[in-house]
Amino acid sequence: MRVLLYEAAQVLLTVARNSWLNAWAMYVAERAAIKKQLWPWRADWL
Repeated sequence: MRVLLYEAAQVLLTVARNSWLNAWAMYVAERAAIKKQLWPWRADWL
């Protein structure tokens, strides 16, 4: 029983971490796109 709980916790952690990373990546990509629109001449160092 304890092994099942541990495995379930691992799966939940993995899914939560991946979704958090995906959300953060989307946020960063959005900010980069906004910066490129605001300052096209500075897009090379973003």
